[in-house]
Amino acid sequence: MKEAYNYKKVFEEPYVIYQITRNVIIPFGIPVTKSIIFLIVFGIMALCWRFFFAIGGAIPGMIPVLYVGIPYGISTLVMRIKPNGKKLPYFLWDLWMYYTGIFLPKKKYAGDQEVLYLDQKEIRFTPVTIKTKEKEGKYAAEDTV
Repeated sequence: MKEAYNYKKVFEEPYVIYQITRNVIIPFGIPVTKSIIFLIVFGIMALCWRFFFAIGGAIPGMIPVLYVGIPYGISTLVMRIKPNGKKLPYFLWDLWMYYTGIFLPKKKYAGDQEVLYLDQKEIRFTPVTIKTKEKEGKYAAEDTV
């Protein structure tokens, strides 16, 4: 009897860098998403360098700790956050798509279909006449809907 394998853990493994160049091999792996978040936070901190130099100037040797510790801590926390059971980048993408596609245009949905004509105050329908035939080919009745 065949067993059904669950590949969820395998596909959720992050991309990891073990080798930078042909000659430089790292003994531990660096997750790509974590390093991207690290670089983004480091870039934001570099833009606000005066604030961090003011804090780090109070204690000697604090500036390198700030510029390495804060991005590492934030990237570690962001990787642990799973809103709605999704990874954070996927959640932010879905939130952005909802905000720009549904919330800002003020679309309304019912039964997974967009409800049209909600901006009109009065909706008029044109009458339609339905004719039904009998077996002999004559019209049996006319109904207006």
